[in-house]
Amino acid sequence: PTVSSWTAVALRVTGPGRLEVPVVLKADAPVRLAQFVVTAEREGNAAAFTRQKNAPSVENVVAMDALGVLANDNPAELLMRLPGIYALPSTEGNFDRPVIRGLPGELNSTTVDGGLLAPQFAMTRSAVYTNITANNFDEIQVTKALTPNLPASSISGRVNFKTKTALNMKAKREFTYRLGGKWSPTIFDFTPRRFAPEALPNFSLSYREVFGLF
Repeated sequence: PTVSSWTAVALRVTGPGRLEVPVVLKADAPVRLAQFVVTAEREGNAAAFTRQKNAPSVENVVAMDALGVLANDNPAELLMRLPGIYALPSTEGNFDRPVIRGLPGELNSTTVDGGLLAPQFAMTRSAVYTNITANNFDEIQVTKALTPNLPASSISGRVNFKTKTALNMKAKREFTYRLGGKWSPTIFDFTPRRFAPEALPNFSLSYREVFGLF
């Protein structure tokens, strides 16, 4: 804004000391600020970046609240977007077995809160992620370089899922739901698909509450 007028003020300094002179500014119109946007990292995502930065080895930590909506609620769809990780597709076209640093999936291990997850099929050590719901976890940790405190069976790497806990809640109750569907069109012959049924629903529901016993 421009100043419409000015007024001369005469001052007389009589000696040492501090002299305060009030000045009133007047503009032609009210001051209007341009639009501004305040952005910040989500709390869970910021904590995940901090743990990744302070990790004792090469590690990727991803918070689930920074992901948005996964198509099949499959955590393998997230892992394959991390550097050095690929997921093998199943016969239905779903990515279910992670490959870390180019080594076979049988050479990595999958844990839930540090406990080893057993494989779903015989004659293999690789866990299948299509049976795991990503909505049940708060964070995913991928360790690519083992430290002495980790089991030696994870030659290529280790994936650890951290389950949700009510201790991190700020509200007393939390209710979340997700409703969707999956359609496998028959017009694309090159895409593995389900034939019976062609369309499937996808629904997830979670409820958490903080309460005291005494």
